Formats: sequence, structure tokens, C-alpha cells
Amino acid sequence: MRKKNLQKKSNTVVITGASSGIGKALAIQLVDEDHKVILLARNVDKLKSICDFLGTENAFYYKCDLNIQVQIVEVVNKIVHDHGVPDILVNNAGTGTFKRFHEMTLEELNAPVNVPFVSGMTISWAFLPYFVKEKRGHLIFITAPPSHFPFPYMMGYMSARFAIKGLSYGIREEYRKHNITSSLICFGQVKTDYIKHNDTDLNWYPRVRKFVRPISKEEAASVIIRSIQKKSRELIYPKRLRTFVWLDRLFPFAFYSSLRRIGLLKINKKLK
Repeated sequence: MRKKNLQKKSNTVVITGASSGIGKALAIQLVDEDHKVILLARNVDKLKSICDFLGTENAFYYKCDLNIQVQIVEVVNKIVHDHGVPDILVNNAGTGTFKRFHEMTLEELNAPVNVPFVSGMTISWAFLPYFVKEKRGHLIFITAPPSHFPFPYMMGYMSARFAIKGLSYGIREEYRKHNITSSLICFGQVKTDYIKHNDTDLNWYPRVRKFVRPISKEEAASVIIRSIQKKSRELIYPKRLRTFVWLDRLFPFAFYSSLRRIGLLKINKKLK
């Protein structure tokens, strides 16, 4: 059992996309620190299994299809009714397909816009009236490098991540006076089953990814907890990815042109 270090009091944390990967790892670490977690996902069997594994009265779950806005709002209201207003919302769910823009189906194009962007916006909108009334709340948005770099072959995925960045920044400024904050957390490659679940492969990803070390889902969860502690506006991890983002911000044309010139924007796929 690790020493509690999230905050002095026990927090109630809602996590989307909690049936596997980062969401599951985060739930385990939070409960280990005596915090209450409320897990959302479509797969009830997986959620129940996680709560059974945790074996505690501090873990609860609700079935929620984040593609359905009405269902999101209903679940939010039920959570508040059952548990009171949570302290933290972690928008972790996400999807996306990598391939050439014109070869995507409409479903593939819209899927990453619906989850995480529309779903993240909807669940945040649904919780915010409660947060405003309580004069507290912390919203976490998990994103990826395409929220900073215009990578090819992932148009829906990239556009949604750019939008998530704007949503997080905007909430932080608009609700500052209500003692409500938001944090944007950008990870490089996290070793989860994301690629398998989304029927795609990393060969569509630019070669520059090989210069940023992959991290485990447990390490990602620890970083999220650190961001909750600090209430950071933005946390980019690991360090080399943070360096790349700052180089792009300081020298946008030169840095991105350099990546293209030395072939780091190329992919490991042969295109017809």
C-alpha cells in the first residue's frame, strides 16, 4: 500500500474509458491511495471485473456509451444522485483510425470526433453546473502528439485532438473564477491495446515516434496523478516529447521542416 499523496482529503474521481489501459491503471492507483473511483465504459463485464479485483467499497461503475450524448447526461445525473458531486473528471476515452484521408469511411472519420471530443465536451458540460454550484472541480483531458503536430494519415484523430486542446484551455480560463480548473495531458506512445482495439497499426505513424520512448499504462497513470496534484495547465510526457513540442512552438517552420527534410515525417507503409 502506497502512502497517500494525491491530496490531503479523499477525492471522488470519474474516469471515462476505464475498462482497460490507462483508465484501468489509474483506477487501481487511485483506490490504492484510498480515493473513490467511478468508472465509465460500454463493457460492463470488464468494469465489474475491475471493481471485483479492487475489492473495495471505493470503486463503482456505470455503463455508458460515450457516442450517445443523451446517455452521457443521464449517467452524469445518476452519478451525482448516487455519490454527490465528484471532485475530478478524467476524460480518458478515445478512438481513431490511421489511413489516407480520402480512403476513410465516414464512420472512421467521425469516430474520433465523437470520442474523445464530442463525448469529452458533453460530459464536461453536464458536470460543470454541479462544479459551479460547489465552487470546485478539476477536469483532465488526455491527448496525444497530433494535438500539437499536423501529422498526415490521421485527419479525424488529429483534428479531434486539436479540438480537445482548445476545449481544455477554454474551460480553464472561463471557469477560473469558480475555482474550477482543467489540465491537458499529452502522452507519446503508451503500451496498451489501443491499436488492436481500433483496427489500425503504428506503421501509419511518422518515424519520429521512434525517438520518444514508449511508456507503460502504469507510468501514464502516475503522471495523471501528478497533474492532479499540481493542477497543471498542460503536462507533456515523456521529456523528449516535451522538448519536441517546445522546439515546434519556438521555431515552428524550421523545426517541422527539419523533420520533413530528414525523413522523420515519413511512414513505414508503402502507398500505392
